Amino acid sequence: MIRGLVLVVVCAGSIAANASFTSPPRYDGAGYSVLAISLMQGRGYREIDHPRSPPHAHFPPLYPMALSLVWSVTGVSFAAAHAFSFPCTVLAVILFWKWIGRSFPPTESFLMALALAVNWRWARDGASIQSEPLFLLLLAVAMKLCGDTQEDSTAKAQGRGEGQNPLRSSPLGALVRRCSRSGTLRFLLLGLILGAMTLTRHVGAVVILAVVGELAMRGRRREAMVTGLVATLVVLPWACWLVWVGRNTQVGLVPVRGVGNVLASNAWFYVQRLIDTLIGPVIEVFTVFRPGASGVATAVAALACVPIVGGWFRLLRDPERRLMGVVPLGMMALLLVWPFTEAGRFLVPMVPFVIVGAVEGSAAILRSSHLRSWAAGLVLAASLPYPLYAIATGRAAAARASQDSFDSACAWIAAHGEPPGPVLTRHPGEVFLLTGRTATAAPEGASPEDVARLIDQFGVAFLLVDDDRFARAPTSPLGRYANRFPASVREVFVSRTPPVVRVFQMGSMER
Repeated sequence: MIRGLVLVVVCAGSIAANASFTSPPRYDGAGYSVLAISLMQGRGYREIDHPRSPPHAHFPPLYPMALSLVWSVTGVSFAAAHAFSFPCTVLAVILFWKWIGRSFPPTESFLMALALAVNWRWARDGASIQSEPLFLLLLAVAMKLCGDTQEDSTAKAQGRGEGQNPLRSSPLGALVRRCSRSGTLRFLLLGLILGAMTLTRHVGAVVILAVVGELAMRGRRREAMVTGLVATLVVLPWACWLVWVGRNTQVGLVPVRGVGNVLASNAWFYVQRLIDTLIGPVIEVFTVFRPGASGVATAVAALACVPIVGGWFRLLRDPERRLMGVVPLGMMALLLVWPFTEAGRFLVPMVPFVIVGAVEGSAAILRSSHLRSWAAGLVLAASLPYPLYAIATGRAAAARASQDSFDSACAWIAAHGEPPGPVLTRHPGEVFLLTGRTATAAPEGASPEDVARLIDQFGVAFLLVDDDRFARAPTSPLGRYANRFPASVREVFVSRTPPVVRVFQMGSMER
């Protein structure tokens, strides 16, 4: 009880120290928010920020649906969206602690849970308007339910009754007990949760395969079939929707050719980023912003990967803990063939597994399971410095302040009603939410002539150019258009503080 309370306080404090409940959604979060508003207004699953409001088939729908339900009660409130994410993350930490505690002694599992509670990435994203918090909660519930089925099987084999379940008095335990009266119901629930995960983030499909495979390996083939079938039925309508829309789907991004190049590039990237999920963006700084130290930093990162990945493979040999290795290895296999890396964001759901792998692998290197507590303590110690530094120096607030230039540009556009028409920008969702105008984007690599055709096609009123808003981002095609056809635009806004954001009003359109 005391340890659980400590985890809640530490996790909530970490998230609160990094959160701003008044910040608008950014990047993908803005896209989710646009879809939520569309659902709330009864317009369907559509990109209402786009001039033509096309059906959307890129982000799976569960998080926008959850957000629309929240906003149907509160109105469109960024604070309410942040507040929804907050308890999802805290509860995910508690459930992961309980799940890890099934396979590790109490002290070790508590130290690993503390490392998760203070994790810099979970703290930063814990109250964000993104799909991660909901996905993390569903993932934790799925792992916990799968662990419950394993514990019950062991208890029955040893002749123990249900009353010895240490979580029998918890709400989740009560729900599981009700389901267990008819064994199939438990696996119906597990299938629903797994399907819901996949409708939140597509990587949930890997977890479905891992869990169904684990049940089959335990000899519970009927339960594996029920779980897999229910999860598939939950996901099936979304799959049909993807086929019907047929554009801008994530499945369509997976490379058919040149997979070898993608594998090599992604493997190099994740070798450099895996340890950063624990210690903070240290390797990223030395490999991206200080390239002179890139070789040494990459070598250190590669060495740090050895106990983590080795720990996952070691877990595969233990039937009681096998799922702890199968899930991260399956996720990593998918990430290695995925066509982009999202600056390490895809590693966020893997943090609990990285912690477990690091502890197990370090204990193996030390050649003693009795030293696992020391390994867990070292992982916790390595997890603390950057979060403490980030809180002390206000890194989260500084990151939010870096968006002021973009927000000022949007405020200028919102204040000027003429000329009417959409905005051409890199991130249409954010512009729509902050200006009320529809917006669209030019593909990366588009030529000035391609941009000109988009402007004519949609009757664009303004260009918003934010070349310096993202580290190492490619130059916006909109800036190239303005340089190529200066007579067709008129610069009407330049941000006063870096990063520089410019707004161009369409002029004579002579090209």
